[in-house]
Amino acid sequence: MKPRFSLLLTIIVLLLPGAARADFDHDGDGDIDLVDFGDFLVCLGGPEVEVSPSCADTHDGDGDLDVDLFDFGLFQEAFTGPSSAITATQLAGNSLDGYPFFEYVKAFNENATVEVAIDPTRFPQIVGQTCDIHVVQAKTSGQWWVDPSLVDVTPGGPQTETFGGSTIQENTFSVTGPYDLDSDAGIGLGVGYDVVCDCDQDGQLGGGDYIDGQSNEAGLYVVHDTTQPGPLTVVETQYSVGPVFGI
Repeated sequence: MKPRFSLLLTIIVLLLPGAARADFDHDGDGDIDLVDFGDFLVCLGGPEVEVSPSCADTHDGDGDLDVDLFDFGLFQEAFTGPSSAITATQLAGNSLDGYPFFEYVKAFNENATVEVAIDPTRFPQIVGQTCDIHVVQAKTSGQWWVDPSLVDVTPGGPQTETFGGSTIQENTFSVTGPYDLDSDAGIGLGVGYDVVCDCDQDGQLGGGDYIDGQSNEAGLYVVHDTTQPGPLTVVETQYSVGPVFGI
């Protein structure tokens, strides 16, 4: 009797409808990466805290109708990173009339233009892609990890360009004009910016994108006129050391 009862109970359990396991793939792109992590943080509520149906469907990994640290553990296990890597490379610089036709630089005067270039002989996978070029406030690698969103700071917003051809000259674009970027670093020298080619055009730094920056050093710095007075008050004091040293 007992074996029959156990078999019957097993069949009943198998036939009962169960909650589908959350896959954590918020954007449905087939990987679990920083974009999905950002959405997980939005949904994270804690034990027995009711979440929206969309959060439960995507991030309730253990099926207990909340999104908590147990689900975070499952998210970590599922994390794959982007299906294609982020490419860190120099992008910002100036055109040259002769070979190598472009120079990558770190510092720009506030009255200079900023150009972006990719050499298709180094990155053939860029050919045929249409990307949004963003100039954003510089972030450290840790800040990019937490917040991969792209907030363009140029007057015209992100610039959409199609990459093609076989030379760097064909893939050079002007992205800012004189004085378009803030150079006021207070008592520092230069305001840092990162440049991103967002090639899936999702407004996030992710797989398949190109970035000049993403480290503790910015992709470029815009510098004010250093011949002009700085922000600190200058105090002038007259003194003499003659009596002390017998001069």
